[in-house]
Amino acid sequence: MELTYQSGGTDEVTRRTVSPYGMIFDDGTWYLVGYCHLRDDLRMFGVSRLTDLATTDWRYEVPKDFDLSAYLHKRWAQGLEARMRQSAPAVLVKVTKDAFGWLRHHWLYRHAATEETSRWLDGHHTSQRPA
Repeated sequence: MELTYQSGGTDEVTRRTVSPYGMIFDDGTWYLVGYCHLRDDLRMFGVSRLTDLATTDWRYEVPKDFDLSAYLHKRWAQGLEARMRQSAPAVLVKVTKDAFGWLRHHWLYRHAATEETSRWLDGHHTSQRPA
């Protein structure tokens, strides 16, 4: 489809060709998810900022491995990570080896910078862990 889009961050207005992949409703707003040929990337467009919509004769297929729900979760996690980098202080969290493994694979925490060490970092330089 051909559309005109007004960016939310800069109020820039651009004409774009987009191959729609799906629609999502998040926090009271509808979004079009699709491949933007102008940006050569998958993008989300706030429907309220779309104008001058027109279909084209272009044919395309949504990639078989595309998962709309997974895409939304990835975008949400990236946004959360960016906001946390700007406002959250750096912290050091000591956890057990089992908890460390769980945190590294948790959908929310797997994006955090982690480091597994062979000793506890509490000022004691020992190779033994407390029981």
